[in-house]
Amino acid sequence: MPVTFLTLPTACHQLGLGRTRCAGVVGSCTERNVQDRPLPSVSKIQSGGDKWRKAACRRIHDSITLTIYIVWDFPYSCYSIDNPRAYLESNIVGTFELLEAARAYPPAHVLLASTSSAFGANTQMPYREIDKADHQMSFYAAAKKAGENMAHSYAHLFDVPVTMFRFFTVYGPQGRPDMALFKFTKAILEGCPIDVYNHGDMRRDFTYVEDLVEAIRLLIDTPPVRPDPGEGVPEGDSLSPVAPWRVVNIGNSDAVQLTDFIAAIEDATGRKAVRNLMLMQAGDVPTTWADASLLKSLTGYARRARGRRQVRAMVSGILSGVRRNETEMAEPSISDHQLHMALGLEISGPCIILA
Repeated sequence: MPVTFLTLPTACHQLGLGRTRCAGVVGSCTERNVQDRPLPSVSKIQSGGDKWRKAACRRIHDSITLTIYIVWDFPYSCYSIDNPRAYLESNIVGTFELLEAARAYPPAHVLLASTSSAFGANTQMPYREIDKADHQMSFYAAAKKAGENMAHSYAHLFDVPVTMFRFFTVYGPQGRPDMALFKFTKAILEGCPIDVYNHGDMRRDFTYVEDLVEAIRLLIDTPPVRPDPGEGVPEGDSLSPVAPWRVVNIGNSDAVQLTDFIAAIEDATGRKAVRNLMLMQAGDVPTTWADASLLKSLTGYARRARGRRQVRAMVSGILSGVRRNETEMAEPSISDHQLHMALGLEISGPCIILA
């Protein structure tokens, strides 16, 4: 089955973070892994308004048995407070355009990226896909949830199979420099303070990108099927009773204390962090924690225990990359350019968004 990745223009450029290939860490990593599958082709098209939508339709028309995987580019909740229109255009208008393309030329399976932030103010842990998610805490999360709802309506009306992913705190090589692992490592090495929100009383379900991509690979071949009239939905399954639509958590099923995460970076660098303890960020939540039992039941996927070992390996990679790109300096200091190079990011040239 040919596979096409679709996404909107990258926000990394608008945030001044440089441009990454194929929508950043998740997109590029997924592209590499999916290309390993015995597939006839991986198509690439460029995005941009109505012209982009028509190009998407043509690509879908070229191969009716098509899987679409969509990675959204606007990366985090706090940016949406000052720039909500960016999320309106990307996650709501953009999703609409893609759903219209899928409506015109129905593919075998549409896969859309959502977020664990959709769970919002829920306090029952771990998060299950069948839990209500009605109280989003940021416009970012609200826009993602709106995308889920729009996709459900199209699945119901036009019988297009849709799987929504709720990603949990993804980290890994080629991630954005503003992500906690890289931002904290850079600050610790330079002796600069790091901002620790909610005084460190936060937990995150850190999910290594290679594990997340493996889950996506498995879900590609697991499209939801509309239940027959009167047929019940299996217990614990988020499958819609009226549409071929399902939402699936992709997480590590392990809520790690933020202070433990920082300690792992300290161990890897051999330096202590200077911690600037702060109140909770607006729009943020104290804990995210995935119940990944549905993912396992659908695909057989089992999480991998990584913990400090993976953080140490990541930091070691950053350090070796910085050393390779370091110029002569009296005091060690990591520029944004060096950090990009150490992470293996492309910081110039055209942005390849669709694959």
